[in-house]
Amino acid sequence: MSQYYKAAVIRKDSLKTFGFRAAKLTEHSLVGNGDVDKVMWEILNNPGKVAWVGEYSLRRKKPGKPGKDRFFCLTRRGWARLYQRVWLNNNEEWDISDCENRILGRCVLLNHSKKQAIDIRNMKEGSVHPLPILTACGNGRGSGDYHGRNSVLAGFWAGDTLETAFKIPDGYKTIDPHFATFEYMLEKTN
Repeated sequence: MSQYYKAAVIRKDSLKTFGFRAAKLTEHSLVGNGDVDKVMWEILNNPGKVAWVGEYSLRRKKPGKPGKDRFFCLTRRGWARLYQRVWLNNNEEWDISDCENRILGRCVLLNHSKKQAIDIRNMKEGSVHPLPILTACGNGRGSGDYHGRNSVLAGFWAGDTLETAFKIPDGYKTIDPHFATFEYMLEKTN
């Protein structure tokens, strides 16, 4: 069965959720996708904990399983409350403008929890965007999930404090997760 996703940006006492026109993870996890850009815009110079919450992510035995369920190291009850808030909350409804899109094209993605950065400025439109994959909760439980190169990193940043910024601060390590393009994954299966 297909698993659909919603993105969540969590700050002290607030939660914003984002739905997607193409709700499967591999359908919208692309550089230049307006729905992913909305989440990037939400954390522009305004850090927040980010998660791409799959509808099947609640079906698990233990929290904190690397690559699938890593999220805040919450208890099962804590995860169930967060999951319900994400899936019952109204989605942020607006479209990203061309101007906002151009601004995001000059940004980097920072993980303040792990002191890591990804330079997304030179990524080609249509390539795999690292934000949805790195913050995916429940990846691997449905069709349309990411199973390509470095899929063990899926969910590795879930629940970390992330920010979109214009430069990489001192002391941050630049990483490149090298996720495979979806066209490459299709070629390998044929």
